[in-house]
Amino acid sequence: MMPESIEGYTEDLFGCRFADDSFDPEGEEDHLKESWDLFDHYSWAEVFPVWFRYLTQKCQTAVTIHSRPVQWLRPSIFEG
Repeated sequence: MMPESIEGYTEDLFGCRFADDSFDPEGEEDHLKESWDLFDHYSWAEVFPVWFRYLTQKCQTAVTIHSRPVQWLRPSIFEG
């Protein structure tokens, strides 16, 4: 089931620890699809403030930032 809010997507996507031993590589495709779903339903203008707030409040050290890769972003979200 997909999250029902930008905040829900944000927690799911940024909460995943890709570099952690407990990460199941089979789930990587699910995260990619979830990120596409997010941007199919919300604009970058709607997502950006939520992500900015998340990153500035929950990722205050280099370690916490590097543990939350955003490799699933589509470059097209930044266009137009």
